[in-house]
Amino acid sequence: MSSVSANANVNHATSGPIQDALDGQAGDLMTGSDKGPRYLYYRLYTREGAIATSKPIYANDPFIGRTLPKLITPPHMARNVINHLCGIEGFSVDTVGSLFESLSSQTAIEESTRLSLKGHDGPGASEDDPMALVVGIWDVTNRSAAGGEHSKDLPDTDSHKPHYVHYHIYDKDGAIPSKTSFNPDDKSLGRIDTLSIAPPHTVASVKARIVKAEGVASAQKIQLFEDMMDDETYPGSGEHEPLAIVCGGVDETGIIAQSSQEPQRRSKVSFLKRLTTGWKKTREP
Repeated sequence: MSSVSANANVNHATSGPIQDALDGQAGDLMTGSDKGPRYLYYRLYTREGAIATSKPIYANDPFIGRTLPKLITPPHMARNVINHLCGIEGFSVDTVGSLFESLSSQTAIEESTRLSLKGHDGPGASEDDPMALVVGIWDVTNRSAAGGEHSKDLPDTDSHKPHYVHYHIYDKDGAIPSKTSFNPDDKSLGRIDTLSIAPPHTVASVKARIVKAEGVASAQKIQLFEDMMDDETYPGSGEHEPLAIVCGGVDETGIIAQSSQEPQRRSKVSFLKRLTTGWKKTREP
């Protein structure tokens, strides 16, 4: 660890919005501005989808949080970042979380990897490209109340334009009403925000999120299908080209299968940037 120069600038938070910044508050101090500190923005997930942060920065988005890198124990290795986030979010010190550099990352960061958290760039520097911490469902069940209360006067964010994954849901008898239905003329058409899907973005993670949203029993065999589409969109991006979720699954002939066990396919899916090639029909081997 490098020593600190005697001439280095040090910001001492005393009161007002700067003091709030110590807890990741102060919504009007923006990342990338020379007028404010460098934050580390993050989102929390289980494999079933997004979970609310204890350190929200917006009143209308409970899933995006932030902290200050200077509060993270040096050296800034991934494990220390995980420990810090778990601590401020009320998770056990024994939590085995997976830290992703961004929501589009396909692999978690090795715990021994040192991260560059200085300056207004690097991992988590922007709320539009936050880091992601994925913890176990059991960790959420045993989550404690994190210390400190966030401000009751948080601003609203208008920067997030939702991008949805659309899908139709079926059982062996045909289409069934979706619990995320938004179209009164098509009750089986549902949608989920891409930001609610845990990284890495695979077929398995999309299925897990939809299963959670629909309240489908985990023992059921679930299969995911899609229509072929152009290479300028991501799977299910439009309500006119939705994915198809079949509860019960199908075999090679298209007949509903009864087996409740299936291997998880890990095809990569990108929702944060356009695909260069379209998916093929998605089904489990």
